[in-house]
Amino acid sequence: MSDHCCCGCVPNGIHESEDHPIGNDKWPAICIFLLVTALFPQSSNSKSKCNISEILKDYKLVIFQDVKSLVGPGRNDAQDVTLGHGEGKAIGRRLNWKAYRSRSEGGMAEVQMDPELALGLFEEGATLVLLGVPEGTELGIDYNTWQVGPRFRGVKMIPPGLHFLHYSASNRPDRGGEVGPRTGVFLNLKPRDICLARWNGAEEDLDFSDSQEEEVERVRAGLRDLDRFLGPYPYGTLRKWVSLTNRMTEDGVRNLQPLSGKICAFAQVLPELALRHTQDRLEQNLPSYDSECHSMQEGLERLPKMKQKPGTEMRFSEIPKQNYPEGATPAQITRCSMDLSYALQSLIDRYYKQDPQQILGELQFAFVSFLIGNVYESFEHWQKLVNLLCRSEEAMQRHRSLYLNLISVLYHQLGEIPPDFFVDIVSKDNFLTSTLQEFFLFAAGPDVDATLRKRAEKFKSHLTKKFRWDFEQDPEECAPVVVELPEGVTLD
Repeated sequence: MSDHCCCGCVPNGIHESEDHPIGNDKWPAICIFLLVTALFPQSSNSKSKCNISEILKDYKLVIFQDVKSLVGPGRNDAQDVTLGHGEGKAIGRRLNWKAYRSRSEGGMAEVQMDPELALGLFEEGATLVLLGVPEGTELGIDYNTWQVGPRFRGVKMIPPGLHFLHYSASNRPDRGGEVGPRTGVFLNLKPRDICLARWNGAEEDLDFSDSQEEEVERVRAGLRDLDRFLGPYPYGTLRKWVSLTNRMTEDGVRNLQPLSGKICAFAQVLPELALRHTQDRLEQNLPSYDSECHSMQEGLERLPKMKQKPGTEMRFSEIPKQNYPEGATPAQITRCSMDLSYALQSLIDRYYKQDPQQILGELQFAFVSFLIGNVYESFEHWQKLVNLLCRSEEAMQRHRSLYLNLISVLYHQLGEIPPDFFVDIVSKDNFLTSTLQEFFLFAAGPDVDATLRKRAEKFKSHLTKKFRWDFEQDPEECAPVVVELPEGVTLD
């Protein structure tokens, strides 16, 4: 996570010094000239009011120059958001950018912006007003997190689009300082939006039900007085956030997230049977709680059976359990087990028939929910989707643009996780290397589009160089099996 600070808050759980309070009268100027300038370039002849939506739309495209090594120079594919170097320059000229360059060590774009454009972003950005959040609470937005300080009232200057607000209740330091599980909510913000929430101390959760029109307008009228208590959005990591979520849409998130709208790191569960009294257990022919337990197995059987609380379940698409069609011959079953294109097409036809590219939005949703929301179920689903997409040879020929964009999505995702993260502790096998090995093998086929084949080869070289993964060895299941013969037994 980032080292940005928020009004009265500081990163890594360290409160700032009282001698240098963030929420002073100089904060708006600091926001404009230090934080926002990390995003846009200088425009010396721009006098009209800035259009924040258009600017961020163009910036969203430019950030993908990181993967220009995976694209041929000058390529212009309407279905592919990954831009070549020439396209990035064209967009830069349209925005009157003087410079665009990346720092290799940090991977962040360093660009400059004139004060007029900065002021426009300050006025047009969305504001998140969070009232009553206890001091010490861990709270973050997108790729940043802070420990809330005593003056915190929210976040300002938020660029329009999809954002992920996440928070964790914590005890006071004198009570141990333990931090609770993380809860998150996706917000789709528009220019000048004000999103209002209050902290519910009993539930240790943010309550957004107060965001009524009258209340929001009252907050808007006093926003200038509230300004010094609002921390600025951390633009230093906006580029990374967009690269991880560019395929996600508001409708897609709404269909995937729990009905409650809250994404919780730990599943909220309830007992299948509410056996609160001894009589309730007797009616179910169960022993009373105070009766003696004679074995570990008996004790386990007495534990209540739990189910996930309705409305809190992730609503991921269901991966087909059967990889082959009904009535398939043994040869077809074997082929569909090696090439998962039938299962992938079944999933696309069921959930994303209108736009197969939306499956990449689900892939990004699962990854972000795990990486930032700490939801392990999302990680498991991400693995299943990657496995399904990478082991579908026939689908590569049918969905060319889908696979071109899949490489870009995986490029950004794999940059956020240590290379040994996917190694199985018991078998020592790396899930990603074995899965991607089959992907690169399929992508090298003669019937695969030449552009996709070339980009897959460059992606393979990138991973080999960065992570030192070896994709040239034969897959584990194809390797020869060595059998030790009993003593005295020989082969003629």
